[in-house]
Amino acid sequence: MNLSGARTNSFLSQLTGHERTAILADATMRTGAADSLLTAAGSALSEAIILIEGEASAPGRAHCQCATPHVYGPGDLLAVESLVHEEPNTRDVRATTHVTLLALPVQAFWAILEGHPRLWRVLARTLSAHLLFTGQGEPSARTGSDPQRTKETSCPEADGPSEFVGLLRAYHQRCGMPSYGRLSQVSWELREPGKGHYALSTSTISAVIRGRRRNLPSWPWVATFVLACQRIAADNFIPVERPEATLEFWYKQFQAAHDSRLRSDHVSAVRAVPIEQVDLNTTDSR
Repeated sequence: MNLSGARTNSFLSQLTGHERTAILADATMRTGAADSLLTAAGSALSEAIILIEGEASAPGRAHCQCATPHVYGPGDLLAVESLVHEEPNTRDVRATTHVTLLALPVQAFWAILEGHPRLWRVLARTLSAHLLFTGQGEPSARTGSDPQRTKETSCPEADGPSEFVGLLRAYHQRCGMPSYGRLSQVSWELREPGKGHYALSTSTISAVIRGRRRNLPSWPWVATFVLACQRIAADNFIPVERPEATLEFWYKQFQAAHDSRLRSDHVSAVRAVPIEQVDLNTTDSR
């Protein structure tokens, strides 16, 4: 298979020979006719799809500054935003010419990234380029809006565990998407007597970031995760701006998510009690 036609700065063009070999080992090749649907809006991605030959496009976002269709060329990773966030695809991606594709199961794709840590940085660059093109990058970089306003409004208060995990996931991306193995290694380096830092396991990091845990992680776990992300970002000369760079910010978000969860659990418990079992004449004098 000829992979030399990947366009400059595409996902495939940034891979080493060993990384390409790892992907080819688990991938299957398929073709599609012009106007064929490659990924459907609203559906969860079961495969990571790399375009090898031909072109494809996704409609632009009408609410963004950039509403033109996003065009994929040879070497591009399709629907990268949905793939990284593990959320349903937001837009149809259709072939505009006859296409040749490489497809590999999502779980195999993540396993390859775990075995080749450099790929996390390639994926982070691919996602950043995609978000800037589709109008979802930093507003100050696109429209010249007030940077201070951007900092103040970019991270609303977490309203429950899922929103808090979303903030952690976004922060992980801002720090260059370091591999879970690297985060675990740095967490061990951060451990100091009496500081309460956790040694993060790769399995727990994966479960938290991918939203597979119902409960919030503990605060020491969160603090260690944030500090590990910051350490790796600094090592790679990636600037991380306030307020997300402070533990004070993260503790407030953690408390907000925790309080929201307690309120939700309380309401659920009250609703679970049949009305006939409630003594409406009883008052609580405490």
